[in-house]
Amino acid sequence: MFKELIISISAYIKSYSFITQKKMLKWIILPGLIYSVILVGSIYFFSISNNNFIEWMVLKTGLKKIIEGLNDGVLGFLITMSTFNLSFFLLLFYFSLFKYVFFSFSAPLYLFFQFKILNNPNEKFTFTLLKEQIKRVLIVNFRLCIGQSIYLFFLMFISLIPIIGWFMPILTLILESYYIGAIMLNFTFTCQKKSYHDTIQYFTNYKGMCIGNGMIYYLIHFVPIIGWIFAPFYALVASKISIDLFKDEI
Repeated sequence: MFKELIISISAYIKSYSFITQKKMLKWIILPGLIYSVILVGSIYFFSISNNNFIEWMVLKTGLKKIIEGLNDGVLGFLITMSTFNLSFFLLLFYFSLFKYVFFSFSAPLYLFFQFKILNNPNEKFTFTLLKEQIKRVLIVNFRLCIGQSIYLFFLMFISLIPIIGWFMPILTLILESYYIGAIMLNFTFTCQKKSYHDTIQYFTNYKGMCIGNGMIYYLIHFVPIIGWIFAPFYALVASKISIDLFKDEI
């Protein structure tokens, strides 16, 4: 897995030169701006709804009165940490749903970019082909969404366990990196006409490829605005480059 992580990270470094040489900035700016606006709006909406839900839950279950009336500082701290973990998991769950919705609805644009610019620039891109590829992307995304949701709910309940649950957010971030990386790699495999079964098998066998791609994708988001604009297409280009690099290694 370590080797796969290194290849995925190096693919992002190579993607800068690739994008510059191919003069692909015109494909990136406008979709990137749309992504940034939707991202900021979604985070704002999710944060508000998440806080309201936590507040409602604390009031309905009587936890607020219990916490306020506790004389035992240790017990109060444990309850507070569990509440924080729950809030973190809900926010991450909202964001995971956001990525599935966004990349599913924007699939035609990313598929066209992946097909014409990265994979088969000389091959005709027909509407029939696009429909087939969109259908395949949606099927894989749905499979990934169901799988991640099950894992998230399981980890969320474990996170409520004192001490053990405090380590769950780290595991959840790795899980989130894996699934967003899988979404990006899926666009490449779709345009390369890789079968549905082989794609899922690839995600299972080479988890480091997915985690590496997704991890750098999220790290780019720490650069305000510019990072938000470039993150999706850099991840898309890096997915293609990493697959090619990995083929040369095996």
